[in-house]
Amino acid sequence: MVSDNTLQNKISSEILRKICLEEGVDDVGFVEIERPSLGSVQQEVLSIYPKTKTIISICIRTNPENVQGTSRSLANEEFHKTYDELSINARKIVRRLNEIGIRALSCHPTFPMDTDRWAGKIWEISHKPIAEQAGIGKIGINRMVLHPKFGTHILLDSILIDTELDKYGKPLDSDPCISCRLCVSACPVGAIDAKKGIDFNACMTHNYRDFMGGFEDWVENIVSSKNVKEFRKKIW
Repeated sequence: MVSDNTLQNKISSEILRKICLEEGVDDVGFVEIERPSLGSVQQEVLSIYPKTKTIISICIRTNPENVQGTSRSLANEEFHKTYDELSINARKIVRRLNEIGIRALSCHPTFPMDTDRWAGKIWEISHKPIAEQAGIGKIGINRMVLHPKFGTHILLDSILIDTELDKYGKPLDSDPCISCRLCVSACPVGAIDAKKGIDFNACMTHNYRDFMGGFEDWVENIVSSKNVKEFRKKIW
């Protein structure tokens, strides 16, 4: 029963953490909705689920060798499979919470779908600042959340619940990003700048050049190619 683990209508963070880990996530943290440092994310969350009192940040590891390899298809498959696993685990956590009387909503961890808002903010909820406030990791100069144990090899999701906790997480005291700037050197399109930050359009167009951001390039490659072989050489 919930009443055995609550303090003044607050559920134990240790009990909640145990539930999340049992359902397969690799790390978890908690943030209260009133935290000022959430900034605009607070309104994002409340617009999705007005009953929110606590945000659960969860992460699952990706296979580093698949992601770092030269095969685009293997890396893509790794991301998709991990996203599927993360989404399934989030739904399992929600059901566990429902069983003990806590209302919860799982957010999708995958790619944005509200393309009618393009070129504005087309994602529902910003998982990265939530994860940083929950103590999952720190956002590095590459704008990825760096976990103190798993590095950049994590994917994030958030769960919104209508219950307060007895204890919340806080941002990490140390920063896993050591400013080695390898990400700056490795980026094939120069989208990462240690001083200026991320060139979002350069990053997105390179990674999703066959989708929305790169549609014009895709069309140009078709009309400028003499044959299929030349076209494939351009895009691969």
